[in-house]
Amino acid sequence: MYTIIVLDGTVTLRSGARAESIVVLRGKVTLDAGSTVLRDVATLEATVDRAEGATVGGVVRGHEADVVGLGGLFGWAAVMLSVGFFLATLLGALLLAGLGARQVRSAIAVIRTEPAKVFFVGLLGLVAIPLAAILAMATVIGIPTGVALLLGVWPFLGLLGYLVTAVWIGEWLLLRTRGRTGGARPYLGAAVGVVALQLLTLVPIVGPLLTLFGFGAVVVAGWRVIRGPAGRASALPAMTAPMPA
Repeated sequence: MYTIIVLDGTVTLRSGARAESIVVLRGKVTLDAGSTVLRDVATLEATVDRAEGATVGGVVRGHEADVVGLGGLFGWAAVMLSVGFFLATLLGALLLAGLGARQVRSAIAVIRTEPAKVFFVGLLGLVAIPLAAILAMATVIGIPTGVALLLGVWPFLGLLGYLVTAVWIGEWLLLRTRGRTGGARPYLGAAVGVVALQLLTLVPIVGPLLTLFGFGAVVVAGWRVIRGPAGRASALPAMTAPMPA
C-alpha cells in the first residue's frame, strides 16, 4: 500500500484501485466507484470528484484555511521579531552612547571631516575582512584566526558601524531641528538615529550605504588609536551640521 502525492496534476483511482492516502497540491482527485483510500485525502487548491461507492477511510479535507492561518502566524512572528531587533538595536545604541560617548563622537568627527575616506575604508573592509578570513582558513593553523575574523571581528565591527551611523544621523537631525545636539552623552541622538536609520533602511540601498560610513569610521578611528597620538585624527567632539549622506 502506498501514498499518492501529486503536484500540479491529476490523480484518478479506478475501480478496484487502493491507496494508503492521497495528497494533491493544485490539481484534481478522481475516485471512481469501487476505489479505496484507507486514510485521508488531503488537498490544497485542488478539487475532489468522488463517485458513489468510492471508499475513504479517513476524511476528505482541503487545507487552504490552515495555510492562511499559518501565514498569519508567521506574519505575526515576523512583526514581533522585527520589534525585538529594533529594541535590541536601540538598547545597543544607548549603551554605546553612555559607555563610549567620546569614542562615538571621535568616529562621527571622522565622518564629518573625511567622508570619502571613511566610505572607501568601509567598502574595503566589507570585502577585505572576509577575504582575509578565507585565506587564513586555507591553512590548519590559520583556521582559528579565520573563524574569529569571520564570525567575531567582522560582525562586531559591522554592528558598531551601524550604531555609530545611527548616532551620527540622530545628532545631525537634532542639530538641524533644535540647533544643538543631545549633550555630553548622545542618548537622545542615539534614540532618534536608530528610528531614522530603521526608516531609511526601508529604502533599498540607502541604509547599507549609510552604514558604510559608520563602519569605515570605526575602522579608521580604531586604527588611529592603535597607532597612538601621532596617527590620530584631530577629531573634535563639537559637531557642526554634517549631512548624513
